[in-house]
Amino acid sequence: MPGAQKSGTTFLAALIAQHPEIFLPSVKEPAHFLTAIDKPLAKPNGKPQRLAYAKSETYRSLYTEGKHSKYRLDASTGYFAVPEVARAIRQEVGDAKIICVVRQPVDRAYSAYVYHRQLEDTSCASFADALDEEQSINGKGDVVIPQPYFGTGEYARNISVWQSEFGLENVLVLFFEDLLADPQGACSKVFDFLDLEPFTIDPVVEKNASHEPLTSWRRLVLMASRGDLPVLAPVSFVMRKLIPPARRNDLRLAIKRNLRPRPGSKRPQKLGAEERALYTRRFHDDIDQLSRMTGKDLSHWKAD
Repeated sequence: MPGAQKSGTTFLAALIAQHPEIFLPSVKEPAHFLTAIDKPLAKPNGKPQRLAYAKSETYRSLYTEGKHSKYRLDASTGYFAVPEVARAIRQEVGDAKIICVVRQPVDRAYSAYVYHRQLEDTSCASFADALDEEQSINGKGDVVIPQPYFGTGEYARNISVWQSEFGLENVLVLFFEDLLADPQGACSKVFDFLDLEPFTIDPVVEKNASHEPLTSWRRLVLMASRGDLPVLAPVSFVMRKLIPPARRNDLRLAIKRNLRPRPGSKRPQKLGAEERALYTRRFHDDIDQLSRMTGKDLSHWKAD
């Protein structure tokens, strides 16, 4: 389930993993197949991105408990907009079922920017500045940002790569708005797509909701948990050597969960209507193509 990022992938993964025939490991986004990219990976600020599950044996160990499940789920959203990843999965796994969840492309990109601000992956105070930062990094061509703000939102182009590799019948496209409006309906589509027995899900699961960046000591704790404080670099190095990747992931998630504000509080400001309309125009052709591809009327995505 390659994404796209900030389109409800975490929510959907938690929902469909309730089915007894679907196994979701404790690490939802191992990002193993990003190793198919032959350039260094970078965060939106250009800093190096580490892959804890680059080694095949480490990656496979995540799925040991689910070896008897009909489906084993990798919900790494970094895969979606990277053609090399689709080809690498096809070569290593062979047949696979691909589920893509998409969202109005500018809303998705802005949500990704807010998320990167939370994680201290960018210090840009505005969305426009973040786009400039990314363009500057991409312009050098030395590294790859696997989840580009606008490149990810070119859904028709990206999905066509997955369809080409795995076949039209093996790629399911869902929409963020439909998932939120009817979680059971969206999950039923997935179960039917996977040829699984119907299953009633519990829609009350954790969502990866955005909030304003953390401040003061909360920000420092978050950065320390991610190994982003230079003063603690030796400690971070030792921790990576002593603690298995899955356990480190559990600890980081627990820290994030306890640091973030109460649900619904400190929500980020919405993108201005004029700015949203301006950026949306660049996606009009791709939106039309996605509409034809899926048979879904997406004219409301283009409305100013």
